[in-house]
Amino acid sequence: MTTKHLFSSLPQQQRINEIDILKGLVISLMILSHTLHFFTKSTFIGDKIILISKLTSFSCFVFCFGFACWKAYVDKAIPPRKKIFLTAAKIYTAYIISGCSYRLFVDKSLTFEESINIFLFIDIPGYSEFLVFYFFIAIIIGLLATKIKAWMQSKKALIITLLIVLTSFLLPSKSDFIPIIGVLFRGVKFPYFPVIPYLPIFIYGMYCAKNNVFPNFRFLKISIATIIVFALLIQVDIFRLKRFPPNPVWLTLCICFVNIFIFTIHKFFKISLENKLIQKLSQNFASIGYNTLFCFLGSNILIFILSNYIEFEKYTLIGSLFVWILIMLILHYFHTIQNPKKIVSVNT
Repeated sequence: MTTKHLFSSLPQQQRINEIDILKGLVISLMILSHTLHFFTKSTFIGDKIILISKLTSFSCFVFCFGFACWKAYVDKAIPPRKKIFLTAAKIYTAYIISGCSYRLFVDKSLTFEESINIFLFIDIPGYSEFLVFYFFIAIIIGLLATKIKAWMQSKKALIITLLIVLTSFLLPSKSDFIPIIGVLFRGVKFPYFPVIPYLPIFIYGMYCAKNNVFPNFRFLKISIATIIVFALLIQVDIFRLKRFPPNPVWLTLCICFVNIFIFTIHKFFKISLENKLIQKLSQNFASIGYNTLFCFLGSNILIFILSNYIEFEKYTLIGSLFVWILIMLILHYFHTIQNPKKIVSVNT
């Protein structure tokens, strides 16, 4: 089966808008998941929403980041290194603010020494870990953008990369005697999102951007079938699903869910071009997706602050949905103040 049968070409503008819509949908799901985790009693529906978010949110962002890095940075005659490192600085700043906020509002234990540890990645607070992944990826892109472009053209280089990824799974889980090893490879000291194991999803995003393609219906069927098979094997305890550190089963399912989300957004986008109501909804998701770092950081701070006033796992599912809506409205309000004329169009 050739890649021609698994992917379909897309117009330039449509493809970029779909990426923003995907990011907007995923960040909304992530904020909902975080809200449920903090404020909701365990329920069947709530637990499934959290599980789906765990399988999709980070991996979809990794795909989108790979896609965006190729279009904005790698596929340039002269890589805009100043812009790349500025992006890395913004991500690092968001990590510092989120991490310190968690220690201050949730743990209530923020000290000067702990702040320094957060700055140096010696201490990586909760709900801030995955920002570390993007920071290091941005640094790598800034340093090696030209070589990465050539490397994406070479099948031999891609095979070597895959071998490196597979080798990372052989490292002992407790090999992170310094956190940087956990950040790059794997570890258990913190809930790391390690760079090397998740690299295939990032490369997948760059591949789609490089070739101007998204997965088609045949790839969707393969992904759904894979999820069903793996779910059955996990149910009978033949395979195990492990997120921290991620095992190959977890990463395979993540890629499958990425394909499902991309295909769904692609179809949703096409409908939005013909339906005004869906077009408006798409526009709202695209606007959120255009500002994911702001939404993530703002939602984290709001949840951390609210955790001081709302008892942990106090609300029902409906109660937490109201909290989630409140958080989204607050983010929308502050975003409107910050960018009163910023409207993301989904028209091609």
